[in-house]
Amino acid sequence: MLSKDLIWTDSCIEYHWFFPPGENHSIKEFADSYRSFIQQNNAPSVILAVAWPIMSYVARVAIEGISDSTKIIAWPHAPIEIYERANRGSYNDYDYADEVCAISRRIANSIVESNTNTLVYRINNPVKFENICAVNRQPSRTLLFVGRLSIEKNIPTLIGAIALASSKWKLRIVGDGKEKDSLVKLADEFGVKDRVHFMGWSKNPWEYAKDSYALVLASYFEGFPLVAIEALACGLPIIANKSSGLEEVIAEGKNGYIYEDDSSESLAFLLDKLSTSQDTISSEFCKSTAIEFDENRALFDFYLKIFATANNRILTDNTYKCRPSDILDEKISVIIPCYNVKRYLEKCLDSILAQSIGLEHIEIIAVNDASSDNTLEILCKYEKLYSDLFCVVNCEECSGPGFARNTGMNYASGQYITFIDSDDIVSKYMLEIMYLTAICYPANMISCDFNTFTEKVPSGETLNSYTVDLYISDDPSTSKALLLKNAFDNPVWGKLYRTSFLKKHSDTLFFPEGLKMEDIYFTYNSVALCNSYCQIKEKLYYYRLNPDGIMKSKGFKNYYMDIHYVFAQTVEAFRSNNIFDFYRNELAFAYYKKVFFFISMYMIESGGSFSKKNFMTLKSYMTQTFPDINKNPYLSEEDVDTLSSLLEL
Repeated sequence: MLSKDLIWTDSCIEYHWFFPPGENHSIKEFADSYRSFIQQNNAPSVILAVAWPIMSYVARVAIEGISDSTKIIAWPHAPIEIYERANRGSYNDYDYADEVCAISRRIANSIVESNTNTLVYRINNPVKFENICAVNRQPSRTLLFVGRLSIEKNIPTLIGAIALASSKWKLRIVGDGKEKDSLVKLADEFGVKDRVHFMGWSKNPWEYAKDSYALVLASYFEGFPLVAIEALACGLPIIANKSSGLEEVIAEGKNGYIYEDDSSESLAFLLDKLSTSQDTISSEFCKSTAIEFDENRALFDFYLKIFATANNRILTDNTYKCRPSDILDEKISVIIPCYNVKRYLEKCLDSILAQSIGLEHIEIIAVNDASSDNTLEILCKYEKLYSDLFCVVNCEECSGPGFARNTGMNYASGQYITFIDSDDIVSKYMLEIMYLTAICYPANMISCDFNTFTEKVPSGETLNSYTVDLYISDDPSTSKALLLKNAFDNPVWGKLYRTSFLKKHSDTLFFPEGLKMEDIYFTYNSVALCNSYCQIKEKLYYYRLNPDGIMKSKGFKNYYMDIHYVFAQTVEAFRSNNIFDFYRNELAFAYYKKVFFFISMYMIESGGSFSKKNFMTLKSYMTQTFPDINKNPYLSEEDVDTLSSLLEL
């Protein structure tokens, strides 16, 4: 049970023992003790029923009659058959859970195949990579084992393979346990004690990876061995038997190999084959397959799925019945500026109407900027079909996307606002994932990654994991890096804004009207003023590469200077908010690259379009606003040389 101010992984969370470890108690005693604890401490919103399947039943009995809203989430850490053999529950116990978080695809599939009606998610066990150093792997004939020396690890199979292989491999065993003496004796009996080395327990076992060929495993069973992920993060491949549960991670010949269970002969055959064949293992590929298990990624994904279930939501397509949609009584205002987009508009609107968050949590505000085609007719058709959530604002005069977006914000009533361009489309999960991220993290802005397309619409894939970067403004270097990141990739679409944040800074956070490239002003200011920002790394927004877009149109020559005018307004807004000095270097670098250099090159290369007057306007503004531009820390030597050449024109 967690309070509002805690995240479930916080170290300050209290733990309570119902019984001393090691004692035997009945299921009824477990349930009664937990029920008593809940009655004394109030019902939690979520119960994590860890490991044993029977704990889902215990949790359901304990909470019955106390709370109807508490969700039970099971979290098994081993194949369910192992729990069944130990009399710790069965697949049937998951009928008492609202969600099962399975740490491997094998476990997830087995639960689904058991015909349970419970929602099943595949999650990754989190691994801390900060203390794992990459190694320069050497293709030696030394295998590395890291782990407990216990019966279930089946180390005799490894020692047997070392004895059987004709290619004379070595085995380095890092770890300790009650089986050590018998294993030492076995190595002696097999005549390989000079090639099987027991290193004992080590605080940093990966120091032994430097001259090892691969990590090797032979377990009778595993949920999902984190030691294998740590090895991959080092750049070390894995050789594992099928029961180790790593078939979903290992790509044969790229980051490891699979051999038959409990078979020294199978492993020995593989070792002899590897000793005479070309090494195809890629350390970089090994590292890349471990990334999704990074602690920050995995915990965010886990937390997101827990939060979704706590609020009666599901995040992926599945065969299970979707529970009622009572997530929270909040809405997202979707603002769409529209101008002559009859070819693309319906696909855009249909992708919004297909959002998994549910239409009851969306309002669509479409602003028709005096289109001359039948854009307005299409909008009116949708407004008639979805009158309870669709609002069409028709402008008599064409005033540009800045005016259209400002108009949309004036009509918005939702707690969150997002902008979608009328020729783009979005993933069906975009709004739900962004909304849940905003709830999980104290962020004023949430952004997602995007993909591009022309005519062929990207297929919407089911997402099974989500990753996020969180930026907090109390770290100056982070704030400046975030502004630079958005300085050259500055669309307002693909983002979710907290409405209260936009209203707080309404004197700044608007779109310049009558100018192109108005995104620059809004994005720079919103990023600089927000105190927290989340970047979702999944591609949930699909941006259409429009051959008629502003940057590629013939008319661009008539308004390329708008980039300068918008940037100048941005600088003035930074001054007004007393943040110009803080971001001076970042703004100077962005102005040089995005405005001065870009426009100068455009005029020089466009043939006959060079305007001395415009160039002098840019030059004068830059040297007056950023007089030390040539000393900017972000400029490369090449940038400085180019800058000097341009200033001499």
